[in-house]
Amino acid sequence: MQRILVLRGGALGDLLVTLPALQALRNKWPKARIELVGNAVAGALAVDAGIIDEVTSQHTGSWHRMYLKDWPEEIRAMLCNYDLVINMWPDADGEISRHFPLIANQTFLAVESRPTKGPAAVHFLNALTPLNILPGANLTKLRTSRPPSDVIAIHPGSGSPHKNWPQENWRELTQWLKREFHYKLHIIQGEAEPHDVLVGCGDSWANLPLSELADRLATCRLFLGHDSGISHLAACCCASGILLFGPSDPMIWAPPVPEFQIIKRGQSLEDIRISEVKSAIGAALG
Repeated sequence: MQRILVLRGGALGDLLVTLPALQALRNKWPKARIELVGNAVAGALAVDAGIIDEVTSQHTGSWHRMYLKDWPEEIRAMLCNYDLVINMWPDADGEISRHFPLIANQTFLAVESRPTKGPAAVHFLNALTPLNILPGANLTKLRTSRPPSDVIAIHPGSGSPHKNWPQENWRELTQWLKREFHYKLHIIQGEAEPHDVLVGCGDSWANLPLSELADRLATCRLFLGHDSGISHLAACCCASGILLFGPSDPMIWAPPVPEFQIIKRGQSLEDIRISEVKSAIGAALG
């Protein structure tokens, strides 16, 4: 293979659970040019790590036309340049798949975009077995963690309010951490979090570029968060973590990292008691 195209959309977490599959492609064809069409901001992390060569936003150019019944010639001409095309975009009706292969000796592989069993990272990696890539479950690290340190990072948000532990619980927890451990607390804020989230509970890491946030997470002794893309980023960088899950299934969406503990009590995060989170933190910090 000389040129490989991977179609993978979604948010930060969707890209990160695909990293082991992308890394497996790089390992099998180290000299191939691997290009990704999807989330350009998240994909830049994979470019920086040398896992892929280029990322292009799926919202630019003519990529959206791939769902048309009849492809414009510019799409066909562009896709004829790839030896291998892997589609991880939704394609339940085969609107994309039916066009391939476009040229002789072109390989096309369709991968279900939403895993039904997990971990999700294993789902995408195991989907590559038709390419003679062995299944596995290793997480791709973006940074080498550098603890022990006195830094704890907290991300109190996610992509959905239903995935968030109540803010008053986080506030009580941060006050307890300050009293009991005297650690430096850093509150991660992104576009999904209010600007005043947990104000006064720790230093703010607000709207940092993902590469800079990854560097900082690598210095943390512990990460606390929910089911979110930031939590998947932390699992790729941080020494250990505790993640609180509510409606989503951790068997699918939790990072496959033994150093990251999952706490789940039913479908509502309000069912998770502060006392059990404190107990988990105490055990993690020794």
